[in-house]
Amino acid sequence: MIVAPGVEVFVPFRVVENQGGSEVLFTVFRQPAQDDRAFEADVGMVLTDLRNLKRVLEATGV
Repeated sequence: MIVAPGVEVFVPFRVVENQGGSEVLFTVFRQPAQDDRAFEADVGMVLTDLRNLKRVLEATGV
């Protein structure tokens, strides 16, 4: 993910099969010199995105 010009952040994201369904795995790494508040904000944004993904997938029956 590019967060600013010339600044890339590695964001591992995987979808794996699990008993007739799938699981989405998303890893959030703390960035160098990132304080607790900023890290928790990043985690919060990821949780929001994952909840939205779940809602969309459930609504479409995927």
